Amino acid sequence: MTTLELNKARDLKQEARRKAGQIEKLRGALKGIVPERDGQPRGNVLTSKIEELTIKIIDLDNELEELETALSAAQLEIASAISAAETTDEEFNVLYLRYVFCNNFLDIQYKLDMSDARCFYLHRQGLKKLKAKFNLK
Repeated sequence: MTTLELNKARDLKQEARRKAGQIEKLRGALKGIVPERDGQPRGNVLTSKIEELTIKIIDLDNELEELETALSAAQLEIASAISAAETTDEEFNVLYLRYVFCNNFLDIQYKLDMSDARCFYLHRQGLKKLKAKFNLK
């Protein structure tokens, strides 16, 4: 387990959020196009624009599904690695929230009701144990 692998879930989650935002933007653009008038298409230009947006949405939905599958796999791998390291319960909780659930440190501090110094200390100690377990540098 490398540092890059630890951050893989976060990177995948960010990419999934970006794709979801793109999908919403395209859906909004699609809603802005009124394709029919009395049940008849207005013209080829609008029809082709609707088709183009629909295809983009479908492609992005497929990419998003693949990202979510990869995210789940990465989260399982990271969770297994964290569980295998001989950490204290507090270190485990900090590492798990940080690398599996992709929480930022402020959220972790709030969820675990601890100071920033304590959170960073536990993170650092947990990482040391994780690196020792997997012979990381």
